[in-house]
Amino acid sequence: MSTVEKARLDENATQGLVKMRILFIAGFGPIVRDLDASRNLYGKALGISFKEEEGGYLHTEALHGAKSFSLWPLA
Repeated sequence: MSTVEKARLDENATQGLVKMRILFIAGFGPIVRDLDASRNLYGKALGISFKEEEGGYLHTEALHGAKSFSLWPLA
C-alpha cells in the first residue's frame, strides 16, 4: 500500500469525528504482580512519588494529567 493510499484511509477513518481536548483522566491503577519491580519502574525509572498504604497499595494524586494514579498489588 502506498503512502498516499494510507493517508486516504487515515482521512476516511477520522471523517465525521468530533475533535476533543482531554483535560485529565479521573484515575488509573494497574494491578501489579511484582510490587517491588513495579515500584522500581514507576517510582525510580519514571520518577513518580507514591504514598504507601497498608497492604502495599501505592498511590499519588500529584501526577499531572491524572486525578489519581495507583499500583494495586495482585495479592
